[in-house]
Amino acid sequence: MTAENLVYKAFALSVTFGIAAASVCAGQAQATPEPSNTIGQLAVDPSFKPVAEAPLPKNFPPHTPVGKIEVKNYPAYRKAEATGAVAFWTLFGHIKSADIPMTAPVEMSYQVDGPPAGRERAMAFLYENPETGSPGRQGNVEVIDVPAATVLSVGVRGPRSDAVLAEAERMLRTWLEQNKTRYEQGGPIRVMGYNSPFVARDRQFFEVQMPIRDGTGKTE
Repeated sequence: MTAENLVYKAFALSVTFGIAAASVCAGQAQATPEPSNTIGQLAVDPSFKPVAEAPLPKNFPPHTPVGKIEVKNYPAYRKAEATGAVAFWTLFGHIKSADIPMTAPVEMSYQVDGPPAGRERAMAFLYENPETGSPGRQGNVEVIDVPAATVLSVGVRGPRSDAVLAEAERMLRTWLEQNKTRYEQGGPIRVMGYNSPFVARDRQFFEVQMPIRDGTGKTE
């Protein structure tokens, strides 16, 4: 891919991922240009296969099927994280200057208190290999080593919206309540986005995830 094409694709990706970061600065929920079919986006669809626009980071698990809730184990990985309205471009400049390949998904983390809708805290590009570069502050980017973790994940097709995020979170919390003797929440909700606007809206894909941990030792 030429540098010109890479920049053009980065611009399109910023439309998907950068707008959400801008809404954080404004203290507002992310808006969608048209109503979403919340139920349809979360309906079980084993035949749906996400469009792969970039490789997964090393040893990452495959995507969670649409509408399915599953427990996923992630290996340790390295990510570059930024905040604010220009988070996407900050991160893109970081990987471009360091000649680090783009991967999918792009990670969007949320405030600890409250649902994900409208509470995006940061965006991160994940390194393809955890041995690339080194952790620490690099300008406006924080390179972070993330330990191996277990998450509860649900696959979603179509565009992101507050309604879809809220329904996906409700599904995860219902599952967790039904399995509270085995697991408990281990961190804030996050979204893993796989696609750019180059992919048709009804073919776009993301996962809503909740970190979990062993809950067998907790007391009521």
